[in-house]
Amino acid sequence: MKNLPRRLTNQQVYVACAKCYVLAKTLLFDQVLAEAKTCPLARIYSELARIKTCLDSDMTHHEYLASVVYTGPSKPGKKPTDLSSVCEEAARHQSAVINEIRQLEGLVKQITSLSGLSPTQEKVRTNLRSDCVSYLQKVTSQFQNVMTNFQRTELTALSDVYIVLVRCIMEGKENDEFDACYRKKMIGALEIVRRDLQTMVFEHGLNWADHKASIDNRITHWDTTQPPLLTKDRKSLGEDFDFSGYKGKMMRKCKEVLMSSLANLNAQSERDKLLHTKEALAGLIDDMSMSYKSRT
Repeated sequence: MKNLPRRLTNQQVYVACAKCYVLAKTLLFDQVLAEAKTCPLARIYSELARIKTCLDSDMTHHEYLASVVYTGPSKPGKKPTDLSSVCEEAARHQSAVINEIRQLEGLVKQITSLSGLSPTQEKVRTNLRSDCVSYLQKVTSQFQNVMTNFQRTELTALSDVYIVLVRCIMEGKENDEFDACYRKKMIGALEIVRRDLQTMVFEHGLNWADHKASIDNRITHWDTTQPPLLTKDRKSLGEDFDFSGYKGKMMRKCKEVLMSSLANLNAQSERDKLLHTKEALAGLIDDMSMSYKSRT
């Protein structure tokens, strides 16, 4: 046993005497294990396993939370479900997924750049890189699909705000006093919403003309698919209904509709996005609140 070399080979173990064989076998195992721990492939494999565990967990949570938000936005003018806390939690997992995908991309580069490997290690490197690239492609595609659905929810919520404002302007004509007081203000807010909407459509790679045509079609056919937002049907009111005293009630109803639209937009968009639209709606709501209080 005293003559055993510091570094053993399989051949040396096989030719060792019966007394030395067990010790030589143990020493060879410890030797291989120690060398494996210092091999860069072992470190990369451990890091890959860690990232996969974290990524699978964060992706599952993000996909579920995004699906909750994507169950469908509230109808324009209707009270929405408060999803702000869900959006914040989804954003946290989204940030984690993005960071972990970047770490995975870094691992692929590390594996590719390794050099000076033995033939056996080269085979391990090839298999490890193939596994890493395959997993990266799968999670990236999955993440992009989730984000596409989430972004469509934001786009739908913003489109609904645009439609609601147009309908408020159209229905506001029923009362000359309300129309004179708020028409220009709502048109100003509508222009802000239109700019944000157009920007978002372009960011999603969609055609603005097609999206605008779809919105216009919903506005045009509103009366056949949705009840009025601010006024009752003229037929139910009668041709001789006096709209002159209707401003206060219309203003209160308009404020409620805009508040619901703003709440819906907040619930289905990130907190720091669409700030111009949110500020424009909040300004209209505050203006109507003060006017309504002064009348009562």
